[in-house]
Amino acid sequence: MNILIADDEPLELEQMIYLLKPHFPNWTFHTAQDASQALQLAKKHRMTIAFLDIQMPGKDGIMLSKELKRFMR
Repeated sequence: MNILIADDEPLELEQMIYLLKPHFPNWTFHTAQDASQALQLAKKHRMTIAFLDIQMPGKDGIMLSKELKRFMR
């Protein structure tokens, strides 16, 4: 199973993994710092869950969520 975390702040990405890893120890975490990177990862790896930052440069998390629906399980 794959988890996508998208946030433009690297510290936030690390904190999310730190908080989630104990609950999903056998899942693979994929991180992206912008919507473009997140979409590329979603196309390559079928994501089960996505945690998205709402305010990111370019496409925000809301816009990204609408596009990600095509690539989610």
